[in-house]
Amino acid sequence: MIQRKLLRGADVFYSDVWASMKQKEEVAYRRQVFKGFQVDEALMKLAGPKAYLMHCLPAERGVEVTDGVIEAPNSIVILQSQIVEIYDRHTWKELERSDAVAERYMYGVR
Repeated sequence: MIQRKLLRGADVFYSDVWASMKQKEEVAYRRQVFKGFQVDEALMKLAGPKAYLMHCLPAERGVEVTDGVIEAPNSIVILQSQIVEIYDRHTWKELERSDAVAERYMYGVR
């Protein structure tokens, strides 16, 4: 069970899916083990009205987070995913550029 006294006044709650794609055979076990760790309205209320919710997505609504929490105004889950998408796109462009430079160098094309 979450030690609620540690959550009072928290700035951010960051949640994750309880069973990733490679752990789907463990879903029932993990739901039992993590029972009591769901981020819900009561938990967010402990932190106060300025606390944000983050989640790396995909979120299993009703499991690790409630619908009310992920749809709340202080949920920055969508903003967070957009930032990650921009970063990923930039990273791929840089990798493609560095591959092109390395290829030109290898074949003596300058």
